[in-house]
Amino acid sequence: MSDAAALPDPRGAAILAGLGAALYWGGLTLGAGGAGVGADTAMGALYLAGALCAAARDDRLRRLAVAFIALAALWAVLAPLSAAVLAGDALPRLSGLRLWPEALSALAGGLALSALSQSDAAGPMDLVFGAALGIAILMALALLWPEAATVLTRSPLHLALTLIAASTMALLLRASLAGLTPRSRRMASGLIALLPLLGFAGTILGIMGALAALPDLFAGGTAGNDTAALGALLGGLSGAFETTLIGLVAAAAASLALTLIETARDG
Repeated sequence: MSDAAALPDPRGAAILAGLGAALYWGGLTLGAGGAGVGADTAMGALYLAGALCAAARDDRLRRLAVAFIALAALWAVLAPLSAAVLAGDALPRLSGLRLWPEALSALAGGLALSALSQSDAAGPMDLVFGAALGIAILMALALLWPEAATVLTRSPLHLALTLIAASTMALLLRASLAGLTPRSRRMASGLIALLPLLGFAGTILGIMGALAALPDLFAGGTAGNDTAALGALLGGLSGAFETTLIGLVAAAAASLALTLIETARDG
C-alpha cells in the first residue's frame, strides 16, 4: 500500500486550524487549561499561519502549513501540561477535567493535518493525535486511578514517555483502520525503539539524583536529617525504576499491536 492519501481539503484544514486556536483561547477565557503559561499569543499565531498556508494552492506552502499546525497543536498541549507537572499541579487539573481545551485543540489540529491529506502530514498528524489521546488517558486515569496518573506525571520525563506511548497508539490505531504503509511502519518501529531508551535514560537520571543525596546521608547529623536524606535517596530510585517500567511496558504493548496489525494484513 502506498503513502498516497485522498485529495486535500485546504478550506477544511484552514477552518480546523482556526478552530484549534479558538478552542484553546476559549478554554483560557473560561479559566481552564494552561492559563498563565505566557505562550498563548505565539501559539495562536502559529495556528493562524498554518491556516493561511493550508488555504494556499502552492504545495510548498501546504508543507509549511503542516509544520505550523503541528507545532501549534503540540505547543498547546506540552507547554501548559509541562508547567502543571513542574508546579505539582497536574493531578488536580487532570482530575478536574481542566485540561480539556488542550485535548480539543490538539484534536482539531490533528484533523486539520488529516484534511491536508499529504504524505508528509502523516508523522506530525500521529504526534498531534497522540498528544490529544495522551491527555484524554491521563484525565481518565486521574478520575479512576489517581495513583497511576500521579506516576505518569511525576516528572517531565514521565510525561514525555506517556505522550510518546500515546502517539504510538494513535499511529497504530490509524494503521489498523487505514492500513499499515511503509512510512507508518518505519515511524512505529522508531517510536517503539525510543520508548525503552527514554525509560533507561530516566533510570540513569534518577539514580544520579539518588546518589546526590548520599553525602548528606553519610555526613550524619540528627535523626531527622538522616531520615530526610534517606527519603530523598529512595525517592530518586523509585522514580528511576518507574521510567524503565513505563518504557518497557509501553514498548511491549506497542510491539504486540504492530505484530497483530502486520499479521492481519499479511493474512
